Amino acid sequence: MITLLRRLSQSFVGKAIMMILLAGMAFWGADQGLAAFQQGLGANLAQAGSRRVEVESLSREIERRIQIANQTAPTPVTREALLQSGEVDRMFETRTLQLGALAYADKLGFEASTAAVAERLNEFEEFKNPLTGAHDPIRYQDMLNKNFFEKAEFERLISDELVMSKLIGASSGATYPVRLLASIEAQYRAEKRSLSWFMLDTKGAAKPVAPTEADMAAFYKENLEAIKHPERRIIDVIEISSEDFMHQIVITDQEVATIYEAMKSTRFAGPDTRSFIEMVFPDRQSATAAFGKLSVGTDAGAIPGAISNEVREGLAESVADPDLREAMFGDGKQSGALFGPRETDRGWIVARLLSVQPGAVRPLEEVAETIRTELARERASALVYEKLTALEASVNAGAAPETIASEAGVPLMTYQAVDAKGVTKDGLPVSALITVENALAEAFSLRQGEAGTVLPTPTNGSAVIAVRKIVPAYTPKIEEVKEDIRVVMLEQRRIEAIKTYADGFADRIKAGTQTMDAAAKAAGLEPTVETLTLTRETSQASGLPPEIIPQVFAGKAGDILSLPNRTGEVYLIVNLLSVEPLTGEELERVKDASAAQLAARLDNDLQNAFGTELATAAKVRKNDDAFNRFKASLTQDQ
Repeated sequence: MITLLRRLSQSFVGKAIMMILLAGMAFWGADQGLAAFQQGLGANLAQAGSRRVEVESLSREIERRIQIANQTAPTPVTREALLQSGEVDRMFETRTLQLGALAYADKLGFEASTAAVAERLNEFEEFKNPLTGAHDPIRYQDMLNKNFFEKAEFERLISDELVMSKLIGASSGATYPVRLLASIEAQYRAEKRSLSWFMLDTKGAAKPVAPTEADMAAFYKENLEAIKHPERRIIDVIEISSEDFMHQIVITDQEVATIYEAMKSTRFAGPDTRSFIEMVFPDRQSATAAFGKLSVGTDAGAIPGAISNEVREGLAESVADPDLREAMFGDGKQSGALFGPRETDRGWIVARLLSVQPGAVRPLEEVAETIRTELARERASALVYEKLTALEASVNAGAAPETIASEAGVPLMTYQAVDAKGVTKDGLPVSALITVENALAEAFSLRQGEAGTVLPTPTNGSAVIAVRKIVPAYTPKIEEVKEDIRVVMLEQRRIEAIKTYADGFADRIKAGTQTMDAAAKAAGLEPTVETLTLTRETSQASGLPPEIIPQVFAGKAGDILSLPNRTGEVYLIVNLLSVEPLTGEELERVKDASAAQLAARLDNDLQNAFGTELATAAKVRKNDDAFNRFKASLTQDQ
């Protein structure tokens, strides 16, 4: 939950134009599934006071996120991608934190004034008249209408943003770290350490001695708890998703053709080629005058005072300036659309869209199967709700797993016995169980023959876990595990022999009987010894194995260290030559940066604590089962 409240304050309306661009425009077919889902679920995913997170609002937010992402993403962003990346969970977590903070503000009677909301709206360049620079109510209402926002809804979001920013600021205002801490942090981060080292090939280590019968008996006795087999369970899984029912859905050619006609110009067409004239002026006054003349159709060549006057033609990606690109290539922009005046490093720019040449439309034959598949998936998702309702009824009635699967029309999968971590007796993980969130915890809380609740799966389906058989914990006799013990003991002795071999090099260097160069040559290395200087900040790029770096910084100047890599197969022999603390101007420079980092961490900690307290005080209640059902309802997109 690190910095969630800060992230929330930045994203919650935040830059208003982003909120506008994200305005709701649900994908075709989504409403049918949503309506069916709400009939059985209810609207509230979370609630605090009179504030709620509803299925419909979170669904709209997901669609908005997809819509804005797909404006720049190289490949289409889908609901499935958001689910698998954990973004839907993060969105719900953020919305829940917002809910707690705003409900707490309601409890205190803390709200933004009408004047404060108006002042905030006046800051948005997108709502200003390009000629006067003042807030334009007509332009403002037009922007809201085009993006499906009611005026009251948008201004409520602005009001909530103002409340949130005040709450967040109150949690960490006027907090600064002690300068002594900044000095300690600076020394820790930027202290320099010089060392020489070589990598030791451990093939010269002594071969391990095979354990005797007595050795293995002693090992067995000393490690009875580790040798004990934990309780394992044979688990049945009934999994259901829209993919299971797509074959039952019939999509007619007429339906495909209707969808194609409705979407061909937006979804199945190539990008437009557009031409526009871009004029650059030395000052705002002349640019504003030119804008007024362009708006009434005056030819650009007849407008005096331009530093440059250029007709540009191409695709949207050819325009680097995002605001100019939106003005000339945005949805719904037609010939005559205007941009500016806007100050840049080249001067004051105005532009007018001259012509739009639509991109080539892909023929119906090319995209028919895509449309058919997507329609089938959307309709199959509605069918899933019916199946889930029947499945839950069967579970609640205590039906056998075979009966539940048969009534749902899906196969019953039975997995070999696993422990609470999803691992079999042979040490193999069963990924089908491990990847379903809470599946193992659920399985090990059930009685034999009992089925659990409906759980979401990583493939956007739902699953029910049932316990077919419980295999009790037991301790095998030594005869059953003797070969395993022998292998383990041989490996332990091999690792110990390697360590003894490496430590011998370090001991001889410490004693002064061998130099680093001589030790490296004795180990048969070419080249011999490497040297380097590093700090904690540069250590990750030093080329040293990451696992030995903490030990390098724990040592003292003059220490000789023998350090194993992650596998223990290779050792580094390290001579820590010097430790150089920071002093003077260098210390002061790093101290300032450390103070800023400490302040940011302190700010984060305070905000996290504040967010937790707000959620507690506001009595935020989450409906986890409803949220899991909601995630299961999100089918694969587009």
